[in-house]
Amino acid sequence: RCLSDWSSDVCSSDLPNSNPPPNTTPNANQQPKPKRPAAAPAGAVPPALQAGITAMLSAKTTLETAGDKWGGHRIKAIALIDKALDACGQTQTPSKGETKSGAKDDPAAMQTATAELTKAQKDFQIAKNTWGGRRDQALPFITQALQELQQATASDKMRKK
Repeated sequence: RCLSDWSSDVCSSDLPNSNPPPNTTPNANQQPKPKRPAAAPAGAVPPALQAGITAMLSAKTTLETAGDKWGGHRIKAIALIDKALDACGQTQTPSKGETKSGAKDDPAAMQTATAELTKAQKDFQIAKNTWGGRRDQALPFITQALQELQQATASDKMRKK
């Protein structure tokens, strides 16, 4: 409704809302919900994904013995494998990427880890069962870990020239 006086017409729709908004202050007992991966779906892990998980675990173990002179890429790859495993509900003890004591730089171990991780990637790509979306959450981490291993190999070749 509008009010009129000698200087202007004022409508209630033109006035700021004088009613306070509904209770927008969070209740003190409410806690923010952190973003966590959804729990793994109940039931057995689909066979193709179980094969991929096994290959990732093997690649991680192999990388831990590959030595330390890989330009930081080996360490990043291990962290990405941990994230992929976590996305699959396979929580790992966070690794700092340390090498096993006395481990020398081992290009053969890097090649083996790359082959194992490539197998994991293929297993995840061909799996028809997404296992509640877990496959799609883990696959980008696997791909990124493979890219890190490729960069590690490239940096090793440059270092040897």
